[in-house]
Formats: sequence, structure tokens, C-alpha cells
Amino acid sequence: DEAKLRTPRKRRFEVPVRKPARKRAHVAKPLVVVRETNVYRDYRPVLKNVNWSIEQQQHWAVLGVNGSGKSTLLSLIYGDLQPAYGGTVERLRFKPGTHIEQWKKRVGWVSPELQAEQYLIGSLAELVMSGRYSSIGLNATPTPADRRTAARWLKFFGLQDYAQRKPRQVSYGQLRLALIARAMVNEPELLLLDEPVTGLDTHVREQILRLLERLARSGTQIVMAVHDREDIIPSIRHVLKIKKGGAVEIEEG
Repeated sequence: DEAKLRTPRKRRFEVPVRKPARKRAHVAKPLVVVRETNVYRDYRPVLKNVNWSIEQQQHWAVLGVNGSGKSTLLSLIYGDLQPAYGGTVERLRFKPGTHIEQWKKRVGWVSPELQAEQYLIGSLAELVMSGRYSSIGLNATPTPADRRTAARWLKFFGLQDYAQRKPRQVSYGQLRLALIARAMVNEPELLLLDEPVTGLDTHVREQILRLLERLARSGTQIVMAVHDREDIIPSIRHVLKIKKGGAVEIEEG
């Protein structure tokens, strides 16, 4: 199975291109702004005084060693965590008081923890379709549109031959690809990737990085957490580095 995954296919599936927002006379607002933010876990500071602006169409890497707070920062952007008192996370077209699920519908999310929750799902096709509802598995019979969309993204990630296999019947790398496909079914404005190639062998790692680069060039805005600069795709020109103690440093490419 892993050997099949590495074999390039002759027929290419073109990435749906996200159309850029219509240009206006005034300067476009950032997609996300983090201001004066601290995050604590178990009363321990993880992130300190983070000020970060993610402009529309910018691709970012969040760089740091294991345990530095990369996952925490992405969870903060996604909305699973809140800043300590005094800090704010502002999201474009997201008014205060709006339920966070409205924001999450605009964001694709991939993490090792999310991958670990998928093993009891009936098939990769079901796994990918569940991304349309941000659920673990499906709570209702999938619609024809669900099936078409899942089939399209399974094909893009080279998984069409594995659509009816259970997560436990495919490799770790194939499951990671399916999880990214799940994140893409709603064609999100922002794709958040928490160490997307960690734990993968060289061939699958390179395949995923190539596919992520295709997504970035087609208009999907990407923020990915990595602990190795070699895992940063070429389209990324901005790096936020988390230093010891939770302070951050921004590097412009």
C-alpha cells in the first residue's frame, strides 16, 4: 500500500482555485490579529505577550522545539483556547459574541490529536465527508454532494483506491493525507496544520509537502507548525519563532 502511495499518477486532479477577494480602495484588514496575548496551562505560562498579525493571503510557519507552544498557538487561532485576561484574538468578519463554531466553519484543522480520534470511523470516505460537518464520523446519511466532494479530495490526495478502507487498514501516512483531505472539503479560507509531516517516512513527507505547496499556490492560506525549517514549504515567507519561555520572534522572508 505504501508503495502505491509513492507512485505518481498520470491523471492530475487540479486544485480548486480560491478566487482572491475583490480589491477595494482601502487597505484590506488582516485575517487574524493576536494582541497582548498570554496563555497559561496548569498555571504555567506557555505563550508570553504575543502580538501577531496574519494578513490575508499570507502563509506562515510557526517554528519551535517540541513543547514550545506551537500547538497552543494554533489552538488559540482555531478557537479551542482563549487568551488570559487582557489579551485578544480578532478574526476578520467575526463579531464579538458570535459562537466560535461560525469561525471554525471557515478554517481547516489538522493535528496529531485529531488523527488519533479517527480510528473507529467506518472508512476513509466517511472520514473525509465528516469534515463537511466538523464531526468525528457522520451522524446522518451523507448527501450526494458530500460523496462528490469527498471523492474529489480523495482523488487529489491519491487515496481514491482506499476510499472504502477503514483507518486501521491504511498506513499512518495515508491516514494523515485523508485528514488533510477532510480539512479541505469545505475549501477553507485558512488551513491550520499542526506538524503535518512529523512521524512520516521520507517519501510520504515529501509527497505531503508537495501537495501543500500546490494548495498554497492555488489560494488556500496556510499556517503550519513545524519544529524543523526543512518542513516549511516554499510559499511560506513569514515565520513566527517561539523561543524558550514562550516569547515569540517574527522573521520576515
